[in-house]
Amino acid sequence: MTQTQGQSEPSAAAPLEYIGERLADLRAEFPGWVIEGGDMPFASFRAVREGALGSMVLGAGSCGGLRMLLDEVDAVDCGRAVLALRDALHVRGVTAKAQGLTLAAKTRAGILRTVHARRGVFSWASGTELGPIGDITGAADRMMPVLGLGAGR
Repeated sequence: MTQTQGQSEPSAAAPLEYIGERLADLRAEFPGWVIEGGDMPFASFRAVREGALGSMVLGAGSCGGLRMLLDEVDAVDCGRAVLALRDALHVRGVTAKAQGLTLAAKTRAGILRTVHARRGVFSWASGTELGPIGDITGAADRMMPVLGLGAGR
């Protein structure tokens, strides 16, 4: 057995039900992806996502390896979305700063509010969801009243 991010990874002879549970966990954690066992010896596990630019296919030799790849893709997607949200807020007259997967903006009263992006969703630091990262305009519009800066556009 190998160790992956604090969890035991089954050997190649692991019970299929355990692998099925791990794949089900990945499907729940990464919506929008089709996650399944692969048929290639070097990539026993596969994740596929359809998008505007075509298909993205990830392959790994273990569930843990596939989770790491999915996590990296999520971070890239969310990082791009945070930058786009920052730009959408700037258009609305809000000064916002992005760092990694977090965006910070000040309310009219000068209170710093932060928004995080994770697993394809924007959320306030409190955990309240703002919406999917694909809806930049909607997220910016929903932020404006909370920032005390009126409605969106």
